[in-house]
Amino acid sequence: MNTIVCIINCEKHTRLRIGKILDDYSEFSCLGNSEKYEESFALILKINPDLIFIDLRPREKFSLDPTQFIRELYQYLDYLPIIIAIFRTRDRAYEAIKLGCTDYLINPLTELELRKCLLMVKRKFLKVYPEKICLRSYSDYQFLHLNQILLLKADGNTTDFHLTGKKKVPAFKPLKNFESILPKNFIRVHKSYIINTDYLLRVNFAKSRLTLFENNVVPFSRAHRTQLDLLKDTLFNLESV
Repeated sequence: MNTIVCIINCEKHTRLRIGKILDDYSEFSCLGNSEKYEESFALILKINPDLIFIDLRPREKFSLDPTQFIRELYQYLDYLPIIIAIFRTRDRAYEAIKLGCTDYLINPLTELELRKCLLMVKRKFLKVYPEKICLRSYSDYQFLHLNQILLLKADGNTTDFHLTGKKKVPAFKPLKNFESILPKNFIRVHKSYIINTDYLLRVNFAKSRLTLFENNVVPFSRAHRTQLDLLKDTLFNLESV
């Protein structure tokens, strides 16, 4: 899954400019924009974005001062997203940094500054994951390429790695231990399953099940439905026929 972006409290021409530049970078997916306070807050709590662009200028449509909006995020999110503040003059730069913003841009936005900002975020803040994972059992070390892994299935306090070619490798740790160390294309869809979305072939929302490569069928639960909705938004942008 890509780096998820939201655009908050920005005028239409600003949203369009940011969106156009984002389209040039496959690492970023803009999944929402809003000019209203409650709608913006609900959007962020729902999709938990990695990156937010927010105009700090108070606007009539946005019922709360945007600086207060950022402060409120601290009350509900375990980890604050990367926040890029937008304003018209540099005299608010110090205020933005004090609020915890990573960077700021001056309106009207230029293509050069937007590209520099995105590349800075990509280089400094986006986690680079290894291509392999090491499974250790006492003095035995087994290395798996991440692109071999179809899914992980919990088996009590151990985890089975299901690989391409219908191979299975046990790991002597619970499933939750792997959730935070795998890249974003691996998502938890059930208390017993993590899937590699690169191998996802079908989502049946009526039957709450997923079909992966090599006819692996996996259930998904209501508790993880948000993950699937987000997956639908990011992967299902392909043209339907």
